[in-house]
Amino acid sequence: MRALAAVILGWCVVTTGFAQQNSEQAPNTATHFISEEVFIFMHAGPGRNYRILGSVAAGMPVTRTDSDETGDFVEVIDSQGRTGWIESEYLVTTPSFRETLPQLQEQLTEALASVAPLQQRISSLEQEVRAKDATTKQLQSELDSANERITALQSAQSDAEDALQMKWLLNGGGLAVGCIILGILLTYLPKRRKRSDNWMN
Repeated sequence: MRALAAVILGWCVVTTGFAQQNSEQAPNTATHFISEEVFIFMHAGPGRNYRILGSVAAGMPVTRTDSDETGDFVEVIDSQGRTGWIESEYLVTTPSFRETLPQLQEQLTEALASVAPLQQRISSLEQEVRAKDATTKQLQSELDSANERITALQSAQSDAEDALQMKWLLNGGGLAVGCIILGILLTYLPKRRKRSDNWMN
């Protein structure tokens, strides 16, 4: 029983170690990009002393398939299907500016296209605001003119009322003075004597 358990335990250890070794040696086949350099050489092996197969331009996408023990060189497949080794320091996981520039230009074009209707709408609203401002100024001017006319009419009405009151006052005063004079004159008139009824007797 102990022998069977030891065999099973040993088999598990060997299997685990083999799996870890395979996972460590498994190549990273994700897409990578050449960093922002003019170009780099692709060699036939993991080192500069190997034959140069060609060059890869900056920003070009490549597929990483393997790496050497030191990690200084990686094996890649370029967009032309060539397989070779390049220095790992020139390999990045983010797209280069050359790769992203067309996408950025497309996004910029879409953004400008979406902004154009907004600019037209803003221009239309500005025109409406200017038209309403002009209408408001015209109405305010007409209101000011109407207020001035109302003020002038109120002043004329007040002057007319004052003149009428003065006229009534003068007429009433003249009548009162006339009555007083008439009363005074009447007091100075000779009184008429009463005729005696006895003169016939």
